Amino acid sequence: MVVVLVARTDARGLRAAQSAMRDWQTRGLNLRLLGLVLMADAPTRLPRALRDLQRVVSGGVPRVWSLPWVESWRVGEVPSRANSPTESERLLADLRSAAPLGGEAGM
Repeated sequence: MVVVLVARTDARGLRAAQSAMRDWQTRGLNLRLLGLVLMADAPTRLPRALRDLQRVVSGGVPRVWSLPWVESWRVGEVPSRANSPTESERLLADLRSAAPLGGEAGM
């Protein structure tokens, strides 16, 4: 099974991702972890403590993708090419090349 972890960049989200990675590493789960998608939890820069935690968490996965804050997603708009940051296109391209899906995926 192919897995991508997704987490918000707040303390709770980063710790949850860290815990999931520990489970993956210590339990010998039969998973192929492609990486971690970090979703900005606010439109501002991360405080130093969260940047430090993000670096630690990021070191435990093969790949990290960071997506910036998207206000339209916060208010309930469905993600689409029109309201998605350019980083999401790179993420989708990387995922498609790393783990081809049976059908169309993405936005």
